Amino acid sequence: MENKIYVQALPDVVRTHVPLAEENGNDVLYYHTNEINQIVIVFPGDVQDFRDKMQAHRDNYVWKDFSLEDTAKIIYDHFELALVVVIRASRLHLNTFASYKNFVDGNLFGVPKYSNDSIKAISRLHFVLQALYKEVANGEHESLLNNLPITLLGFSKGCVVLNQMLCELPLLEKDQTLDVFFSRMSAFLWLDSGNCGQSGAYIVNELCLSYAARMIPKIYVYSTPYQINDDSRPWISIEREKFIRLMKKKKAFLKEVVLFSDIPRSLEKHFLLLKEFSFTAV
Repeated sequence: MENKIYVQALPDVVRTHVPLAEENGNDVLYYHTNEINQIVIVFPGDVQDFRDKMQAHRDNYVWKDFSLEDTAKIIYDHFELALVVVIRASRLHLNTFASYKNFVDGNLFGVPKYSNDSIKAISRLHFVLQALYKEVANGEHESLLNNLPITLLGFSKGCVVLNQMLCELPLLEKDQTLDVFFSRMSAFLWLDSGNCGQSGAYIVNELCLSYAARMIPKIYVYSTPYQINDDSRPWISIEREKFIRLMKKKKAFLKEVVLFSDIPRSLEKHFLLLKEFSFTAV
């Protein structure tokens, strides 16, 4: 029987902050209506910030309709009855370049340095959600929220967090709490993964992918020409193809979709992917 929680609908997206003792913590936005039967976690990309900050930015105001608040509503439209949680980047260098340093190591521009030395990203997500459940539940339903299926969605630079989690999967058996937490994952979605470095759009380590194939029930890879036809970053397409090939070889449930393939690459179509991808159709 499907778990479903009845709550008071939110009139709009809510902003909150989850502190972290040794760092700045994470700003988090969330949205739901009066029923919740799943959790959808979103890691946005470069440029995406609070709407008021984007409106005030000399260049980024052009993309204000894909602000964090707008993205929460956009993603909700794809996932009926979801609690949508949008995790703001820990830092936006020059108010543009997203860095998820609380989840994955990297430089100022958010270029990732993946590691398999600790369970940093999965542990941090677990911490954020436990804090958020208390706020959303308001004294009720907290245990029910802790049992709902979770979908993770990375967009553009935000995919680095999903990638870091793949690197951590071989370590999960050492931590029962996090192992149980990760067992609630129902799907991972990569939406036009990419970064401004020289690698790391997708994980191609076979050991990590073997664990991913076993532990993640459904994997979706959505792409546009903006990333996979970028002549200045040909490694993105190479990594993507290798990731897909290896995951299929390991018998993972994986669906790949390329949108706007007959249209010249553009940043507009890159962002429009957030609205146009179809989760139920693939």
